[in-house]
Amino acid sequence: MAEEDPALTGQLALETGGNLATIVTNTTGVATATNQTTGNTSLSSIATNTGASATSANQTTELASLSTIATNTGKIPSVGQTTMSASQPVVIASNQSTVPVSLATNTPTLQSGSTTAVTQATASNLNAQVVGNVPAAGADSGNGVKISGVYNTTLPTYTNGQRADLQTTANGSLQSNLNTLIAGEDLTNNKMVVEQRNVYTTITSTGTSAAIKSGANFLNSITINNPSTLLTATAASTIAIYDALTATGTPLATISLPLSANMVGAQPFNVPYNVSLNTGLTIVITLGTGGSWTPNITIGTRV
Repeated sequence: MAEEDPALTGQLALETGGNLATIVTNTTGVATATNQTTGNTSLSSIATNTGASATSANQTTELASLSTIATNTGKIPSVGQTTMSASQPVVIASNQSTVPVSLATNTPTLQSGSTTAVTQATASNLNAQVVGNVPAAGADSGNGVKISGVYNTTLPTYTNGQRADLQTTANGSLQSNLNTLIAGEDLTNNKMVVEQRNVYTTITSTGTSAAIKSGANFLNSITINNPSTLLTATAASTIAIYDALTATGTPLATISLPLSANMVGAQPFNVPYNVSLNTGLTIVITLGTGGSWTPNITIGTRV
């Protein structure tokens, strides 16, 4: 007779026919009388709750709804960017944090009539072209672009390549000095030199000369070089000066030479005039009665 296995004690039983039967200890899923009662209740609930059952009518309704969604694509947002009328509106919350924005180009376009304030943290980076509101030779109007200078009690000294400010007086007048000497100055003594430059014309015959000068000029002087050669004249000899191209009109001046008896041993002499001429210069030498003379006179005029 076989020995009893202690591990199987309480788990073996005899069937009606005398065979051994094993009783499983995990009876959770065994269809006991209690489980059968619970299962019957669940099936009864499914049978009575036909509102959610997949009947033929319910399936037809659901298919119709799906068809409507598939064909009504106007309510489905487009993928990517589109126009405002074809987009879904988006409302930003009142407590939304800063949203970074970038421009498509570096040159934004402003709406007509709008104004925009520009703030540049570093002034050297803000380069602008400023022009006046009136062109050259145009009538003055509006506000022009002002140019200012700076007043310093002691003028600054700059080095090569440095930018300099315009300097003004205490009253705002622009200071201006010639940094280099100009032509005509005495470079050693720093003085302007005035030099009178003349040309001369010599007349050696009596009568009317041709026009010595034509146009505006300057008569400096007339020099009689040989007065002692005037002989036997019983009337004064004359030299008439005309501001004209011919001997017409009233003479500018007339020089009367003494009688020949008084001219013996006379030295050359000069008659200064320093007068402006408007039209030209003409000289007329008239010999006194009975006299003889081969004149030699010098006319000094401006170059």
